[in-house]
Amino acid sequence: MGMKPFYLDVHNWGMNQAFMLIERPPNREPLTDADLSAMNITRSRATELIARLNADRDRALRSTGMGSYRVLLRRNVTTHMDFSDLQVLSAKNSIDLDLRIRVLTLVRSYTLAFFDRYVRGLKAPLLDRCTPDQILESVEKFSPVMRPN
Repeated sequence: MGMKPFYLDVHNWGMNQAFMLIERPPNREPLTDADLSAMNITRSRATELIARLNADRDRALRSTGMGSYRVLLRRNVTTHMDFSDLQVLSAKNSIDLDLRIRVLTLVRSYTLAFFDRYVRGLKAPLLDRCTPDQILESVEKFSPVMRPN
């Protein structure tokens, strides 16, 4: 969806409830000249498009009545499949298994903290701090906003 976690309505509103996006960053390697040529796009146009996609994502995250979070996992140690137990079940060795369990545990911890705060009405201090480590790159909080008329 063009890096947007959800569509905005005609008034640029996302949703009334809180939202949390847990993701890996896209590949940050600069496009090669061959890549740009194959896509028939200039480097400056590609840079503009990427900036617009990032801005669109952030605009969506800023358009929730109860706020939102963007939890960013480190690309070099995670895969798309780390959001399930498949990577744990297919670990190649004990070191890989330990890493996969830690990734899944981190995802689970943030998910539970989010539900604790917004469904159960409990305190969830994990959402209010960010301690980057081998797996977690950042946690960005977007404040609640009023729905436009």
